[in-house]
Amino acid sequence: MAYKEYLVKRKKGAKEILLAALIYVVALFLSFICVMFVPGIGLLLSVGCFYGSYWLTSKLNREFEYTFTEDAVDIDVIFNASRRKRLISFYMKDAQIIAPVSNGEFGRFSKMDYKEIDATTHRKDANVYFAAVEKNGKFLVKFEPPVTALQELRKFAPSKVVID
Repeated sequence: MAYKEYLVKRKKGAKEILLAALIYVVALFLSFICVMFVPGIGLLLSVGCFYGSYWLTSKLNREFEYTFTEDAVDIDVIFNASRRKRLISFYMKDAQIIAPVSNGEFGRFSKMDYKEIDATTHRKDANVYFAAVEKNGKFLVKFEPPVTALQELRKFAPSKVVID
């Protein structure tokens, strides 16, 4: 495997839908206040409120891109199919372990002082793995890599990759 990319889309749950509704209700309330009590520019401020609420709710639409290049793993989040942000990038030498979340090691690492990064779809049937990474800090990354990518990573660090 020289270079592989995988894209997974996070499922919107009730929490995200309620948060989006709350953001728009607050924007409506602020718009009403602006129009009623700020004559002249109240309408412009109200347009700004709705633009801000659109911008905030667009951050709730997330996709994750996993890029595997030899022994390197890059995980990016893509907001609203337009803005990208690198969550983490690491080499296999920086990983302590890559294993299924159902593995007992996950509980051990989650009790340690690791910052958790969740790059999963939140689907119930997802095959979620974790990577304990020590690079510029300690990170516990949850993600959903395909088995073929795990098999390739295992070639570079057989003792660190546990495939379910």
